[in-house]
Amino acid sequence: MSTSTSTVSPEKAAALAKSASMSVADVASNHILAELKERTASNTTLVVGIQGPQGIGKSTLVKELVSKLADKSIRAAALSIDDLYLPHQALLDLKKRHPHNELWHGRGLPGTHDIKLGSQILSEVKKSSSEEGASSRSIRLPVYDKSLHDGAGDRLDESAWPTLELPPHRSVSDSEDTKEKTSDSHRPLPPLDVFILEGWCLGFRPLPEGCLKLRYNAAIRRRDMKSEAPAPSSTTTTTTTTDQEAFDLDLPLSFTIRHPLKSIFEVNEKLKQYKDEWYPYIDTIIKLWPAPTSASEPSSPSEEDTIYSTIDSFPKAAKALVFQWRLEAEHHMKEQVSQGKGMTDEQVRDFVARYMPVYELFAGGLVDRPVMQSYRFQIELDENRNVIDHHIG
Repeated sequence: MSTSTSTVSPEKAAALAKSASMSVADVASNHILAELKERTASNTTLVVGIQGPQGIGKSTLVKELVSKLADKSIRAAALSIDDLYLPHQALLDLKKRHPHNELWHGRGLPGTHDIKLGSQILSEVKKSSSEEGASSRSIRLPVYDKSLHDGAGDRLDESAWPTLELPPHRSVSDSEDTKEKTSDSHRPLPPLDVFILEGWCLGFRPLPEGCLKLRYNAAIRRRDMKSEAPAPSSTTTTTTTTDQEAFDLDLPLSFTIRHPLKSIFEVNEKLKQYKDEWYPYIDTIIKLWPAPTSASEPSSPSEEDTIYSTIDSFPKAAKALVFQWRLEAEHHMKEQVSQGKGMTDEQVRDFVARYMPVYELFAGGLVDRPVMQSYRFQIELDENRNVIDHHIG
């Protein structure tokens, strides 16, 4: 992505150039190290949330972060909220109880995760940092196999879950990296320095029903206006032909308004449980996000784009990228992991389309902690997942 010196200061241009030369893992690990440094007086585990759309590279980033932190004698472990999905039968039961709500006809959206299990794990991680957790303990981490049941997935039996061993508390002098810590060499360290929780909707906040209804009705009006307008002689699009034919990405909330408002309210209500029961454990959130513009997009938004952004939280180009990235991720899993088992391309598109209402409605912001300046850290990526920029807030 080229940057115009007429609109970007030399300092900003230099920062962007530096960002482009760093990997996502480099940028994210630097943020985590800075957070750890700020917490030198604390002996609790730093819980890091990593959020980003499907296929953007969250799982790859987590593996690289655990390795990079280990190289610095920082003990880290990770869990994906994908491994907290309800078991297959529980998802079938959810579908049966809510036949009208197609957003819950399969895993994925808020309401399809085991909130209680996630809370128990996060609580155990934090307890391991306290005095009552001073003795050795272990935590079993669930595993969800997405290739089972023809791609519908299922949670593995608990006997197959890996065990996260948490040794007794250490002191700074017990760690290898003590040169910069001699001033408090007897300060206790938690058995686990960093715990990473990764998920596509992690940090999304529920909205007042009145706000949801207002945006929903505005999108309905835009759709009706478009259907009454004469068809253009030609169209310009940044999406693939397949996606453009299947989905009208130019219409705000195009995926949301496929569903009744009641279904949207139900998902929003479930999102409150994530906010109340998971988010309080999270100390900082790293948000991976498609860069706001690309070389193919105009630098100044049109009036139509401005109207779109007031209704829809997820840019059109970002929607197209999520479809592209999720297809790439499914192909990789089938080739490298599941021996060809998984979803077809059409199933992937339908699968992602069910997630889109949450992006469209809730992607505009993350749960914030005003007293914590660096609670939200955003890394912006281009279509090839290269770092374009990063910033706090």
